[in-house]
Amino acid sequence: MNLVRRTAACVVATLALIVVGSLSSAQSGSAEAAPGLVARAVAAPFALEVRDGAKALTTFGGADAPLSYWADGIQHHATRLLRSVRSGDQTTYTAATDEPGRSVSVTVRPKEGALSLTYAVQPTTSVNAVGFGLTAPASAHFLGSGERTGWVDMRGTVVPLKVWSDCKSSSPSPFFLSTAGFGAWVSTAAVGRMAFPGAVDDTRFACSVGSGTCPVGLASAAVRFCFKTARATVTVETGSLRRQLERHARAVGLPRAPWLPQFALIKWRDRVSGPGDLYDDIKELRARHLPIGWILLDNPWEQGAFRSTCYGALTFDTSVFPDPRGMIRRIHRQGVRFMLWISPQVNRGRGACAAPQVEDGWMTGNDRTYEWDLTLPAARAAYRERLERLVDLGVDGFKGDRGDEVDLEPNRLAAGPGTAFHNLLPLLYDEEAARALASRHGSQFATLFRAFVPGSSSVLPGLVGPDAAHDYGGLREQIRAAQTSGVAGASVWGSDVGGYTGGTLTAGLFVRWAQFASVLPIFEVGGDGANARFWRLGAGAVAGFRAAATLHYELVPYLYALAVQASRTGLPVVRPLGLDWPADERAWANDLEFTVGSQLLVSPVTDDRATSSVYLPAGQWIDLFSGRRQSGGRAISRRSGARDFPLYVKVGSAIPLSLRTPRIWRADWRPDDLLRNGRQGWLAAPARGAVARSVADRGSVLTSTADRAGVTRVEVTHPLREEQFLLYPPAAACGVTVGGRPLPLVRTDALPVHAAAWTRFRRGILVKVTGGGPRLELQARPCHGG
Repeated sequence: MNLVRRTAACVVATLALIVVGSLSSAQSGSAEAAPGLVARAVAAPFALEVRDGAKALTTFGGADAPLSYWADGIQHHATRLLRSVRSGDQTTYTAATDEPGRSVSVTVRPKEGALSLTYAVQPTTSVNAVGFGLTAPASAHFLGSGERTGWVDMRGTVVPLKVWSDCKSSSPSPFFLSTAGFGAWVSTAAVGRMAFPGAVDDTRFACSVGSGTCPVGLASAAVRFCFKTARATVTVETGSLRRQLERHARAVGLPRAPWLPQFALIKWRDRVSGPGDLYDDIKELRARHLPIGWILLDNPWEQGAFRSTCYGALTFDTSVFPDPRGMIRRIHRQGVRFMLWISPQVNRGRGACAAPQVEDGWMTGNDRTYEWDLTLPAARAAYRERLERLVDLGVDGFKGDRGDEVDLEPNRLAAGPGTAFHNLLPLLYDEEAARALASRHGSQFATLFRAFVPGSSSVLPGLVGPDAAHDYGGLREQIRAAQTSGVAGASVWGSDVGGYTGGTLTAGLFVRWAQFASVLPIFEVGGDGANARFWRLGAGAVAGFRAAATLHYELVPYLYALAVQASRTGLPVVRPLGLDWPADERAWANDLEFTVGSQLLVSPVTDDRATSSVYLPAGQWIDLFSGRRQSGGRAISRRSGARDFPLYVKVGSAIPLSLRTPRIWRADWRPDDLLRNGRQGWLAAPARGAVARSVADRGSVLTSTADRAGVTRVEVTHPLREEQFLLYPPAAACGVTVGGRPLPLVRTDALPVHAAAWTRFRRGILVKVTGGGPRLELQARPCHGG
């Protein structure tokens, strides 16, 4: 297979979208009646009305969303419909343009409930970019466009569709979901821009996307795209936000189910002086009874990196790390896994940095930095071989950095022009790193990659947010990035606790950041500031971090279950409030709050004030730190201490939760226990007259109900030998039975000495049961008959 065919196959395999739809459309101004979406042509100016049965959904083209292109830097537009040709189940419309000798076409295909619209310019000579849009009301709310730090609701914004850290666009994705009843995604790796209804492309959004122009036009009632290519395929689909999200996730590739150790604490420093720093981090955390699952060796570690800040050799500097294999074995003997920083970049041969010793044509880049041209199969194989040598030393995971720092637009890659393939490079990078790790570990490896594009999350088990400043502004950006990344497919995602560089990291900020990170799937700490050795921030910082780490490990069973669910449905772990409450305007406005799954609501503290306002959507909520019940549909004021923050469970929920404080068992939970053989825990807050169900990763299923009298019943199938429950019955409990036998009510500090007992805890009850068998039945009886 030649290079062009191989590259085309790669793009199809990784970026082509599996879409669903139904179409009947033939002649201008008419559409056949058919279930699902239909398209109807408008002759002049040429446009396609997309209808959901009798309901007008959106228009592709027309005055608000014109079909256009740029040739030699001059913009041209589609004018009138010339003809339509039907072939099988697809129809191709051809329209004239305001440029003599040039036309545009739109080919419409049915895809099981959605429409695929391929827009192309003919001939392609001198065509620099295409522009098009889909009409949508300015009153609608929008999710999508990839990982973003400035907004969650994208209404009224303009964003770059280019993998480019300088534009805060390390992980773009050309798609959107909307409360207007439809969403859309574009299958292209080309660089471009995207504007949402009402957006004015002013200084708030100014960011160059490289050579040539790619404007999105004046503000209009449409979602507008511009791509530096002559052809792009748009898929339009309908339904609720959840349905749109699930369809998009299946189209680009469902997230990869992670390896459980991916959820363990990851510790790193931005600068290391040798193996001693790694051993010291393990010692310091263990001395403070903190968990540690991973040591990450960040840059520098490569040949030449210490003397001349070179990188890209992908071989250890033996003057600093004389025995890498032995170092990794020593870390493994301490029960800690080893992760290594990598990059697709190489310093150019200037000064003391040697030029890369590879075949001609394997590298691309600029006057400062080389980058592997991974669109070339031979270069991909050579790069993977170098990574496999590292894995053979015992490396358990990779931190993938710098996939977003070199502008390849001006370059000619093996696959074609940089404008068309720049956004494909991160996916190829992701694939080769994953293949290298899988060559030794199968599916049991972890990753932390910063840049991702559609398809990346189906390859990589873990992703991390962009570099953030050591200030509350950086924390707020990361909170939004967590939500937008999840919508873009990055369900297993994390943030550097405390940020990366810049600003001033205080103990208070560090603890608040740790609280935010504790509810994320990935919990990692390190950076270029005080968070590299956070114990130097003082005892308060350590105590706050320990509380956050404990909470994270308590939540791991729930987070892991959500990540597995995401690998099957595409629904993210971290979710914007608008996803579950799309009609609630206040849910959209409070974009520094989010839910974990659909059952926990988090409102991280984002300033030094102890009291913060928390918006609770409709429903009943229980504060997990105090047990206090709150009615939703309103904002409340909550005071947070150094070890607590606004974290609520929705009444009617049940989740796996390994509560570790207070002590429950004689053999206590250990700091590094993600799970424990023979033991599991649950949290249930049943609503009267409703059933809540939860599934644990080891096959147990919990069902909880509460009757109108307030009697709470919990059933666990396939229970483990040790079961613990944090229950919030709808009425205060005065008795607990298991299998019909009453359990003793004991003081909380007496729980460890009893095989089975219960106590009152945080306005709920804490129950422990030792036994096993095929089924466990628990009942909590209310006081005074409920």
